Amino acid sequence: MEPQQVGEGDEVDGGARRWAIEGVVAGALALPPSMVASALHARATGRPWQESETAAGNLVLGTSASPARLVRVGAVLRVAVALNWGVVLSRWLDHRHPVVHGAGAGLALFGFQYLLVGRRRPLVRALPAWPQVVDHVVYGTVAGAVLGRLRRRTQRGAPPSPATDPRPRPLP
Repeated sequence: MEPQQVGEGDEVDGGARRWAIEGVVAGALALPPSMVASALHARATGRPWQESETAAGNLVLGTSASPARLVRVGAVLRVAVALNWGVVLSRWLDHRHPVVHGAGAGLALFGFQYLLVGRRRPLVRALPAWPQVVDHVVYGTVAGAVLGRLRRRTQRGAPPSPATDPRPRPLP
């Protein structure tokens, strides 16, 4: 029996798992460089470098929460969101120009997260916008580059990397 087709080249038995794993890998690799611009800007302007984490924590907790708790919750939330957006980008990002379209997707993510979701939260509104724009564009660009590389590797027939191989591996 043939596996049911879900989308372009994605079979139910392994293709969906592959793009989900590739998305998690892309999101995980794109997160650290995407935090550099806002951290450098905060440092240069004398603001706390964890200001973005504090603002992210404010999306879940109120401003009355302790700063340390806001930073902890914000850091966890940022990782979860980065991994989630990596999976979304893995599924929907154009295969022909993933870096350019990833940068555009990063700009759209900025609009969604900062302008739409975060505008009601005072700590998010207090963040300077341009470092956040750069962070989001860097995230999309790096995620697109990672996804492009993983896809080229798969298309060339090279053996998949252990992180993205949907086949079960025998235990040692």
